[in-house]
Amino acid sequence: MLVLCGEIPFVPYGTPGTDAVYDAAKPFLASYNTVLLANHGIMSVGSYILEAFARAEAAESYAKTCFHTTMLGGEEALSDDKLEELYVMRPQMNALNSIPKE
Repeated sequence: MLVLCGEIPFVPYGTPGTDAVYDAAKPFLASYNTVLLANHGIMSVGSYILEAFARAEAAESYAKTCFHTTMLGGEEALSDDKLEELYVMRPQMNALNSIPKE
């Protein structure tokens, strides 16, 4: 999932219907395509709506996988070497930026 979604940061709470939500998320959007808004849920952005939707779907799938893994006893952490390998692969794969616009 690291290759597909990257990291998903946690954005501090902002009151609904105010600029506080935007103000809290803005610093993250320069570096991340998907964020988790405290007490709100996931928010994804993209160059077009299907790209943003695919990112949100991938994040939801990742969350379900994390939940099920926890319920089954927890994950097995990867070594720093293996994590670095995945970080290097991610830009090369460009997984969620290759979604057709049609």
